[in-house]
Amino acid sequence: MSMKEETLVKMFRDFVPSILNVSRQCLANGDDDVASIAFEIFDELIESPAPLLGDSVRSIVQFSLEVCSNQDMEINIRQQAIQIISWLVKFKASFLKKNKLIVPILQVMCPLLTETANEDEDSDLAADRSAAEVIDTMAINLPRHVFGPVLEFASVNFRHVNPKYREAAVTSLGVVSEGCSEHFKDKLEECLKVVLEALKDQEQMVRGAASFALGQFAEHLQPEILSHYESVLPCILNALEDPSDEVKEKSYYALAAFCEDMGEDILPYLEPLICRLVISLQSSPRNLQETCMSAIGSVAAAAEQAFIPYAEKVLEMMKGFMVLTKDEDLCARARATEVVGIVAMAVGRTRMEAILPPFIEAAISGFGLDYSELREYTHGFFSNVAEILDDSFSQYLPHVVPLAFSSCNLDDGSAVDIDDADGVDNGFSGVSSDDDDDDEPRVRNISVRTGVLDEKAAATQAIGFFALHAKSAYAPYLEESLKILIKHSGYFHEDVRLQAIISLKRHPNCIKGNTCTS
Repeated sequence: MSMKEETLVKMFRDFVPSILNVSRQCLANGDDDVASIAFEIFDELIESPAPLLGDSVRSIVQFSLEVCSNQDMEINIRQQAIQIISWLVKFKASFLKKNKLIVPILQVMCPLLTETANEDEDSDLAADRSAAEVIDTMAINLPRHVFGPVLEFASVNFRHVNPKYREAAVTSLGVVSEGCSEHFKDKLEECLKVVLEALKDQEQMVRGAASFALGQFAEHLQPEILSHYESVLPCILNALEDPSDEVKEKSYYALAAFCEDMGEDILPYLEPLICRLVISLQSSPRNLQETCMSAIGSVAAAAEQAFIPYAEKVLEMMKGFMVLTKDEDLCARARATEVVGIVAMAVGRTRMEAILPPFIEAAISGFGLDYSELREYTHGFFSNVAEILDDSFSQYLPHVVPLAFSSCNLDDGSAVDIDDADGVDNGFSGVSSDDDDDDEPRVRNISVRTGVLDEKAAATQAIGFFALHAKSAYAPYLEESLKILIKHSGYFHEDVRLQAIISLKRHPNCIKGNTCTS
């Protein structure tokens, strides 16, 4: 390190304690504006490409945690403090681990889950939501260090006299279930006991958190969670009768995630499940109908041929949803389109071929409506229909292939802003970051139309199924199809890349005479 660099490093390290002292005084005197400026300075400083701050980063973290812990603090000041913690968790997790800051952060973030947003407060800025995001990111980046403290917090508080703490206890388990999935295996029974007990709590907020956590478990703790179906499914069925629509909605989500991979284990519960879901579909508000349809799809996928006695009733109900055209109804139409495809896969070609044409016609007409999610689910529907009908699907190619190509060629609106502050021109090329020796230039901002990404992925998958099942009838579309798939195999988003590679494998080999063989 040159003398100039050493001088600058010393200047920065002397600068931070002074700002911290002034900030503490300002907060004590109620001068939030000055303290807010201090956090803006900290926000810039912690992103320094070199360790200009050294041990001062630890002081900034500790000060931020003090602010987060202060329940009387202005929401914008506390939010700034959480943002600093969040940035370090995302980009400097190794620094936090090395400086033994994981537990202190969790000891502040977990209790923040008990905070309640004011009615006039932006929910995206609420302390409990921000804390959950921090804990989630920590679980993904540092699962071994996060699981123990979170489990301890949940175990201590799931019977707390204050319902907010009971809610926070089960929420914390749901939040870390993705990142800490491997660590749940030995403790799954203990964690399930907490969540299932909370599902019967007298307070709605606790039951809602429990149904959310159960859904997260079902989604991220496969296949281990399935071995507990005898205790879990009856609890979900009871939750579907909850007086709160919020609890019901989260319970449908839990049911959908849990049932999808159950297979024949679902058969003893099939009758009560379908009866309950059909009644709910007929009598619930629109948002509940959407989650209810997802649950029906999961049950059908698990039951397969055993779903045949219920297929006619369900398909008739889906037909009504698939002709809705109002903007507020298009999400429900998308879900219904998905369910028809899943039911068709479950009961098979013999039962479905004769009754599919009106559903296919309704699905195609949906492309006249400007709704990306509907197009996404419809491409999935056509993938299923192609698999069911096999070479008989060729009659629909002139209608559906251009629609898939159109979705594949949509502009995703992506824009990437690269921060090159770590480059050699910053004057600190001789000073390395804490222990991230291979730091890349940071992506500071990515903007993308995520709905279009999902649509692209579904359309890319669909053309692979079309080529696989339509065989030689797909020859007129082969050249354009391969062009799209080769382009998408290098796409920036992994979901689109994966579907492109899988679809390329499904494409037939073209030989002379424009004949294709699989």
